[in-house]
Amino acid sequence: MTTSYEPIMALADGEIARDEFVSNHVALEVITPGKENEFFDLLMRAIREFD
Repeated sequence: MTTSYEPIMALADGEIARDEFVSNHVALEVITPGKENEFFDLLMRAIREFD
């Protein structure tokens, strides 16, 4: 995954939707189809834990 801090925090704060984040602010290389959803769920939980 490649992104930057500001879009991740905007996603965590609900300022942008996950679809917008994925479309405009992140590059994600996935080998197993469907794993991107699990990854983003984990990412959101981690961000909320440290927010």
